[in-house]
Amino acid sequence: VLDIADQLLGSNNGGAMVYDSGFIYGTTGAIVDASDLTLAGNFPLDSAAKGVVTDASAGRVYFLSYIAGTEPGTRITAYDSRTFVETAWTDNNAGASQPYCLVQTGNLGFAYLATVNGKPAVVISSTPFNSITSTPPTLDTLVTNHLLYNATTQKLYASVPSRAGTYGNSVAIINPADKT
Repeated sequence: VLDIADQLLGSNNGGAMVYDSGFIYGTTGAIVDASDLTLAGNFPLDSAAKGVVTDASAGRVYFLSYIAGTEPGTRITAYDSRTFVETAWTDNNAGASQPYCLVQTGNLGFAYLATVNGKPAVVISSTPFNSITSTPPTLDTLVTNHLLYNATTQKLYASVPSRAGTYGNSVAIINPADKT
């Protein structure tokens, strides 16, 4: 063992991780720079995923999740690998529970291991992804982390977190004079 960096991938002990282009991606959404074991970023996951796959050529990272008690329960979510913003999702209606071990099987095709009808199974998903579209935020809907005012420009600048959707990981410019 050359080095250990405790808790970088979150508290999902035993969670899956993958290596791609110098980074380690964990099922908690954490991204670790493999060269110095520092946290490089985080995808805004609602809960820890059960599998993760990167696709550098598409600029996407995919997470497999399961929400007990919901239909269909199993979802694959795509995120932009640079902005950490959710871009698309697909649900799988295979009646699968306890999914894990996500692998990509080509262009937008995936397979994972799960329990189906009480037995271990390989589930193949080629269900098309649903793109996430959104309208530009307004002052009423803008999600922010921080706000500052520039007296020279007389503008407000708000940092917009990745959890804000397609406009996440950005800076919003607000004119307080006309509230736009």
